[in-house]
Amino acid sequence: SPFSSNLYLPPYSIDLPSRFGGSSLAGAGLGQSALWVSAHNADLGISSSSQAWGPGIRGQLLLGANAPGIPRIFLRTSRPIQTGAGAWSGTAFVGMLTESPFFDSNPANDLRTLTAWTVNWSPSDSSTTVIGIAHASMRTGSIFGGSAHKLTGPSDQMNSLYARVQAPANGLRAWVEIARAGALPGMHQFLTVPYQGIAYLFGLEQAIHTSSGTLLFTGEAADLEQPTDIRGTPTQDFYTSSDIAQGWTQRGQLLGDGIGPGGQSQWFSMDWVTPTRSTGVFLERVRWNEDAFLRQYLPYLNRHDVTIRAGIRGEALYGQQEIRVELSGGRRLNYLFQNGTYIPGFGSVDQAVTQLRVSVTPFVHRGR
Repeated sequence: SPFSSNLYLPPYSIDLPSRFGGSSLAGAGLGQSALWVSAHNADLGISSSSQAWGPGIRGQLLLGANAPGIPRIFLRTSRPIQTGAGAWSGTAFVGMLTESPFFDSNPANDLRTLTAWTVNWSPSDSSTTVIGIAHASMRTGSIFGGSAHKLTGPSDQMNSLYARVQAPANGLRAWVEIARAGALPGMHQFLTVPYQGIAYLFGLEQAIHTSSGTLLFTGEAADLEQPTDIRGTPTQDFYTSSDIAQGWTQRGQLLGDGIGPGGQSQWFSMDWVTPTRSTGVFLERVRWNEDAFLRQYLPYLNRHDVTIRAGIRGEALYGQQEIRVELSGGRRLNYLFQNGTYIPGFGSVDQAVTQLRVSVTPFVHRGR
């Protein structure tokens, strides 16, 4: 497709269109839908809802809510299982991934099967510490389809380890997630290049409580860039694949963190929160496609593709509706590495980035 990204050609393949076509789009789907039956401490069902595995606020590495939901069959614990070794909960599913209409013209590889599971542990049901692991494996073809879309070829996999710790008395909360693309390394590789295929995110939150509300400071950073100092072993951009053309995507959007392959981000926000409303300010920096940039002609230091933006946001309850508004502005510098300072005939392209987001969601109070 002319809309597929020319930054990610094999062996760094991924279904990540530069644009979703040249005209407006309209469609319908099942959205945030699920149907299940419960027995004892387990739920078995089908769903197409989005899900996020991991403690991150802005994103998750292995599986987040950035992409459309995955149609799937799932099995999960309906509440933590109490044991002498702590409280355990988990989810497993088998789902079907779909290629976007803006990638290639080969209908034989339009479907993929994703098998994934996650397990969480905490010392007790109400513990302030949670540790989890997650695994996902992807293959071309559909386990639900007929012979036209049978499972073929090798699988891609990803593993993740995450943790969240809270100190309610001090108003502190911290979290971290580390993910590795590909199979787990052997002992030799682990001892020599333990950082190959690794991405990470971490965050910290401080709440200052007063009689009239809470002042909340939040910071989160993520790094998906891959090392360039490894010789003899080809490196792979995070979320891309040399075996599965669409990479780690669903309908042209990333299954994990939205900053994408080679991305790096930092986020800071300050919010005033009361039981019925909140207002705040935020600042974000994202460096895009850094691994792809290093494959470009003359990757000078002044050509990094970076977005800087700041904004305000608010949230309020109005009747039974939760209304959220966010307004931000900024600049995307050297869009797609376009800076001609040292390259005759090339121009520099900086783009204004202005966003207005409004959402209205039915409010459901979840008491315990």
